[in-house]
Amino acid sequence: MKKLFVVPFLLTLSACVYPNTVAVTTTPTDDKRQVKAVQSLVADRMRDPEATRFKDDAVVYVTSAGDVIVCGTVNAKNAMGGYVGYKPYYARL
Repeated sequence: MKKLFVVPFLLTLSACVYPNTVAVTTTPTDDKRQVKAVQSLVADRMRDPEATRFKDDAVVYVTSAGDVIVCGTVNAKNAMGGYVGYKPYYARL
């Protein structure tokens, strides 16, 4: 009975050994429309969207798989009304 349990367990475990090995490359671009769209989405998720501040350091990457990734920093207010400091954000479109 133990052998019947060990074999399927080892087969299941062996599927986790090899990670995803798909090679994806990224290329930076300068698309301000993508940055504005992501900043609007990020601001909408904050407690006070009108008071959300973004640094002008956002970078847009296009992957070889066709995805668009936007990275930057955002500062927003907490429940007490104070700013928490700039934190990184990213979005994949």
